[in-house]
Amino acid sequence: MDRFVETCFKEYDNLWNEKLVHKESLRKFTNYITYLTTVSSFAITIAGLSYLDIIVIEKDTIKIHPIVNILCLIYIPSALVSMGFILNDMFQVYVIANQIGEIEKKINFYLKPETPLVWEHKVCDLVFAGSEQELENNKKVKIKNIIRINNWTLTAFMVGALILSGILGYSYLISLIEKNESFVWITSAYTILIMSCILPVIIGGTKLKGYTKTSSILNRAIMAINTTHEKDNG
Repeated sequence: MDRFVETCFKEYDNLWNEKLVHKESLRKFTNYITYLTTVSSFAITIAGLSYLDIIVIEKDTIKIHPIVNILCLIYIPSALVSMGFILNDMFQVYVIANQIGEIEKKINFYLKPETPLVWEHKVCDLVFAGSEQELENNKKVKIKNIIRINNWTLTAFMVGALILSGILGYSYLISLIEKNESFVWITSAYTILIMSCILPVIIGGTKLKGYTKTSSILNRAIMAINTTHEKDNG
C-alpha cells in the first residue's frame, strides 16, 4: 500500500508540474497583445505618422490611413492563431486536472478515514465546474465562477476587435479590387487563410466549453479509464 501511495504521489507531482507549465503559457496571453500593440506602434512610427494622422475627421466623413487597414489584416490571423494556442493549453489543463482528481481519490481511499486531498475533485469541481455543495443545514450552494465571467468579457472584447478589424481590412481590400481586379485573387487567398484559422477556434472553443462542465464526457471518460485500470489490477 505504501508503495502504491508513493507512486500515486509521484504521478500527482508530475501532473501538477505539467499543469503549471500550461497555466504559465495561458498567463503569457497578455504578452501576445503587448507584442501586437508594440509592432503596430513601431509600424506607425516607421511610416512617419502620428496618432493624429491615423484617423482624420473632415466634416461628415472619417478618413482612416491605409496603414490601419493593413495592420488589421495582419492582426486577424495573428489573433486567431494565438486563440488556438490558448485553447490547446486550456484543454491540456482540464485533462490533467481530471486525472489529478482521480489520483486524489485513490490516495484518499488508501488513507481513509483521512481525506487529505480534495482540491481537484472537490474544490475545483465546486468553484470552477459549477457543481453543488451541501452545507450543514442541508442547503445546497453553487459558487459563481468569476473567472469564467471575466473570460467571457475577454472573449467578447477579442471577437469585437476581430469584427472591427475584419470590416476595416476587407473595406481596404475591396477598394484595392476596384482599382485593380487582380487583387481578387489576393482577397480570396486571404479569406481562405482566415477561414482555416477561425474554424478550428470555433470548433475547439465549442468542444472545450462542454468539457469544463461537471460530469462532462471528458471527466466520465477519464474516470472510466481509472476504474477499468483498478479492476484489471485486481
